[in-house]
Amino acid sequence: MNLEKIKFLKSASSANDFPKDIGKEIAFVGRSNAGKSTAINAIVNRKNIARTSKTPGRTQLINFFEIDTNHSLVDLPGYGYAKVSKVQVLAWTKTLKAFLRGGSAPVYIGWGSMVAFSVDLQTFMHTFFT
Repeated sequence: MNLEKIKFLKSASSANDFPKDIGKEIAFVGRSNAGKSTAINAIVNRKNIARTSKTPGRTQLINFFEIDTNHSLVDLPGYGYAKVSKVQVLAWTKTLKAFLRGGSAPVYIGWGSMVAFSVDLQTFMHTFFT
């Protein structure tokens, strides 16, 4: 598996927008501005595959990235520090619950703390997906 060949697949604002079948998934979930998107960039050795920002709450959609036809990474919106309306938080909550409950592919959850990513990331991904 070549993690550097990852490509952006699509963004989803609701369950209706989720890709139909993208194989095994690792989803990154955690607080706003915890480093989830940065971790994805580090794992695949690309600087800007997942957009990053110093401002909490910039990832507002569920972003799907295809590694190959059987493996994908998912960048989930953060929670906690984003300065958004309660209506937006409720919408995110509904979409996140739909993502975590649904789908035919197994979902494995990572967390957005750079402390958690001190291991050899590419070795972990290769082991996890094979």
